[in-house]
Amino acid sequence: MTSDSFPEVRAQYPGGLRAWNNFLKENAQFSKFKRDTALPIFLAFSVDKNGGIENIKIIGGNNPIDNKEAIRLLRLSSPWLPATRNNKPETCSMSIRITPRNY
Repeated sequence: MTSDSFPEVRAQYPGGLRAWNNFLKENAQFSKFKRDTALPIFLAFSVDKNGGIENIKIIGGNNPIDNKEAIRLLRLSSPWLPATRNNKPETCSMSIRITPRNY
């Protein structure tokens, strides 16, 4: 894989990681059942040229209800700041981990 395969600037939630965590704290509605044993949920998705979230897939998670909530949150969080290459927005594949017991 060459460096041409990666954007110069990766897509990100507006305001960065701290803002993302605040968004999750304000909006998450994860189930309370066995919350202390809930495993992290890993999601793969794309951020399009306009910051829209597309192609969300659960790649790890042990609770179907919490998995649906993670997808809902990711959709609700749109738009993100798109990735850029040569100062032009481009679609970028992403992955993220959400740990329900933290919210």
